[in-house]
Amino acid sequence: MKQFIALFLTLVPAWASETMICFPQSEERLLNPPLRARATTTSSYEATMVMPTAASATAMSTLTKAEVIPVVRDGTTCPVNTDASAQQQGECRYGLFTGVIPSGLSGKCCFHNTQDVFLYSVAAHGKGRTDSEYILDGRPCCNPGTEGTALVNHKGTYQCEYGKYTLEVPKPEYLNKCCWDTQGDKFKVHMREFKPIITMDINKDYSKRIIGDSSSTSFEDVGLHLYSADVYGYYIAVKAKLWADGYIDWSQDDTFNIHLDRDWKVAKNWYPGSVFTGHVSIDVLTKINDDGSMDLKVHITGTGLIFGRLEETIGPYHLDDKDLKDALSLLPLC
Repeated sequence: MKQFIALFLTLVPAWASETMICFPQSEERLLNPPLRARATTTSSYEATMVMPTAASATAMSTLTKAEVIPVVRDGTTCPVNTDASAQQQGECRYGLFTGVIPSGLSGKCCFHNTQDVFLYSVAAHGKGRTDSEYILDGRPCCNPGTEGTALVNHKGTYQCEYGKYTLEVPKPEYLNKCCWDTQGDKFKVHMREFKPIITMDINKDYSKRIIGDSSSTSFEDVGLHLYSADVYGYYIAVKAKLWADGYIDWSQDDTFNIHLDRDWKVAKNWYPGSVFTGHVSIDVLTKINDDGSMDLKVHITGTGLIFGRLEETIGPYHLDDKDLKDALSLLPLC
């Protein structure tokens, strides 16, 4: 028995060296992973170095989309009140914000961190100004010391013009007012706002039967439901639903803007109907009172055989909301 054990201990090392497969150490495997034509299992290298972690997947999913607005400057520097940001694969990136750069443009990404949008600085063509200021305050008029300029459509390109000076406006829908700084000799462009000062719920309904009475089988009702209001620097954006029921069966969720006027102004017009029923023209009119309360009414006219003689008004209604009045009291007027 002792002879057998001694013989076994003598043979084991030799057998192990001939039959065991030696692999590199774990450090070598991470730096030089073995190549496989077909992977049937997942190695530790693949799990830790290739597959994204749950944390990274969550981080990618929390990126916030932001608008990218081209503004004419020099294409290399950012406007005031913006921070230079990264540009990667056709997108502007700043922290958790990302936005797609409009195709065909080359310039510099700049992030406006109070409005959470990118201003994309592009070079001016020809003799256009490159020192313009872009102010995202929604102001529909010029400040003291500045003068309003003309907005001209020149062969499909919009330009602000002041004497011999011009400024291209790649996206005129963002423009509120173009002004010329008479002291600084440069354009100051007031653009729309993207973040409200305050958002408040309204949840009020207004409706009226405009054709027929309570017992009629032939009728038309029109109504307006106000959901909420976003208060910006110079206007109020109201989210609402307008509807008609009867001859015309129609509804639409929409947003209309209320400017801070002391006289009745049309906030928005709708024109539902068809060639068979005729159409109704629906105007929502608003005005702001001196105490900060708001008045609202709906004016309705019609066309065609059914609605041709129609002229009705729903309201006026008085909205006296403390939060709204407090917000409006802080807003500047033109």
